[in-house]
Amino acid sequence: MHVKLTLSYVGTNFRGFQTLAGARTIQGELERAISAYSGTKTAVVAAGRTDAGVHANGQVVGFLLPQNLAQLPTESLLRDLNNIFPPDIRAKKIEIMDKFNARQAAKSKTYIYKTYFGKPDRSRDLFYLRLLQKPNITNARTLAKQFSETSNFSHLCPDPDRNPICNISIDISQRNGDEIWLTFIGDRFLKHMVRILTAKILCLNTTIAPPRGLTLENVGF
Repeated sequence: MHVKLTLSYVGTNFRGFQTLAGARTIQGELERAISAYSGTKTAVVAAGRTDAGVHANGQVVGFLLPQNLAQLPTESLLRDLNNIFPPDIRAKKIEIMDKFNARQAAKSKTYIYKTYFGKPDRSRDLFYLRLLQKPNITNARTLAKQFSETSNFSHLCPDPDRNPICNISIDISQRNGDEIWLTFIGDRFLKHMVRILTAKILCLNTTIAPPRGLTLENVGF
């Protein structure tokens, strides 16, 4: 049977999602743990691959599970998986399906890039980028609107092997007084695309924003 699993993870100590020889990755940890649990080598397919250091609240992956395990109550499966996953990966929801491919089924993804300005706050630094000064919100929203009206991103994320057409929307919000959140919703994203757009929208002194402020919030099906 096919499993649809919704995950959260802290990406700080991972070299991204995709398996990489000699490196700790989300996919590598998932496949190791699930294979040991099921007693058979298991391949995990994700709705999307996150970069090294990027977090997730709503990543979705799919894999096959033997019939005898798939018949267990989902609450038991969820508990068993969390018992064998490392503490920086948590299973949030599990569904048993006749057929499921996370990459093919995904219709949209939502990413949130979180920043704050002002005094350093170590309690937020794991998931936020601290800005040295408050950005110009009006200019940021103008740039966000321009990128939201763009569909061809080949000039920002050149890759001759990938389709550069992406349909996205970008929302800029100020929260809790000193936080600026950038919410990206799109049917697809190119490599580093959200972090590149974040750097341009906030006028950062870099071509690509650091990964720690970025979270894959949700996958739509």
